[in-house]
Amino acid sequence: MCPTKRTILALKRVTLDRADHETYQSYTNEIELLKRLKGHDRIIQLVDHQITFSPNNRPKVLLMVCPISYILKGKKLAILIDR
Repeated sequence: MCPTKRTILALKRVTLDRADHETYQSYTNEIELLKRLKGHDRIIQLVDHQITFSPNNRPKVLLMVCPISYILKGKKLAILIDR
């Protein structure tokens, strides 16, 4: 929960170490699109994101944070674990 705004946030975690360039590009395009559409009421609002890289400079993990209310819209909370 964000302490100042009292908003519950969702974390999207994507493992990229086995992703091809096209998949990686698709995720970076999604981030750029969400940045451009920030503020629209029917679009998921991206709070922050981070991409970590391996020592050989390959993308390793993508983290995206957004308010959970955009994801749930009245549905029950489900916790998904990516393994």
